[in-house]
Amino acid sequence: MPSSYRLVNYLLRPAKVAERKMLCDLFRRLEPFGRIHTYRYIGFGSIYFADFLLFHQALGISDMISIEKDEQNGPRFSFNKPFRCVELKLGHSNSVLPQLDWEKKSLVWFDCDGKLDGAVLADVAMFCSKAVSGSMLLVSVNVVPEKKPNAAPQDQDAFRLQTFSEAVGKEKVPLDVTGANLRPGEFAKVCRRVIHNEILKELCDRNGPLEEERRFCYQQLIHFHYADEAQMLTLGGLFYEKRDRPLLDRCAFSELPFVRDGEAIAFINAPKLTQKEVRHLNSQLPRLPADKVTLPGVPDSDVHDYVSLYRYYPSFTEVLLG
Repeated sequence: MPSSYRLVNYLLRPAKVAERKMLCDLFRRLEPFGRIHTYRYIGFGSIYFADFLLFHQALGISDMISIEKDEQNGPRFSFNKPFRCVELKLGHSNSVLPQLDWEKKSLVWFDCDGKLDGAVLADVAMFCSKAVSGSMLLVSVNVVPEKKPNAAPQDQDAFRLQTFSEAVGKEKVPLDVTGANLRPGEFAKVCRRVIHNEILKELCDRNGPLEEERRFCYQQLIHFHYADEAQMLTLGGLFYEKRDRPLLDRCAFSELPFVRDGEAIAFINAPKLTQKEVRHLNSQLPRLPADKVTLPGVPDSDVHDYVSLYRYYPSFTEVLLG
């Protein structure tokens, strides 16, 4: 199967573009822990480096590492690096991450195009065991349930449970999870639980020998669901030492409308609108109550979705260069 970057232009996914802009606003709130431009960013740039472009230009981050497991196409990744400050690391993240220096505050985004599996959880565990206070972790995974062709419902459930257990490890699957919990609309909830449990387990192990005030805590901030092609989940938050709790309070993350600290979901739905429709809506915003915003002929659900993310709504323009 060809690499995902050969199938999808990651610069032209509306929900993904909105997500990146939201994360910029989230990262800016980290100033109490340290000037955001002094942070290091670690991600999977692919050939488009969309997140690297935005985070360098908008936040001034210049310590950036892109991990690429597709080693045979290293020259193409290297050619497409947008800035000299992006360091390319070829190899699987499971192998690359342990080799990095973790003494610096880091923003890490495991932006995966595949489903949750043991390799992703190993990366999560690695981060939890090494990250310093004030660092942030984000994990994105595909949450479209597995499907066995022509299977009866009960066989489908059994197939999904077996497949998921094999992917993440049977010991990682909560005991109360059944195949019915892995159906469409429910699978993402289980993925969130597994990731969340892995974070708590690793922090528990790390905190064992530490003094009370030096123990690490995790504050979930992001719980996105969105779909440009496949249904995706992005989960993550802040890692900090207990003694740094006052710094967390000063970040005031709760002021951001998309922040979620539990099971509640922030849906990113980018409606398809013309530029004229966007301009008409913008002329009415910001406005409370939001249901007073109108657009003739457009479904109320699309108007509501636009109002909820208008500051982050993408704008695509064709530019002809000579």
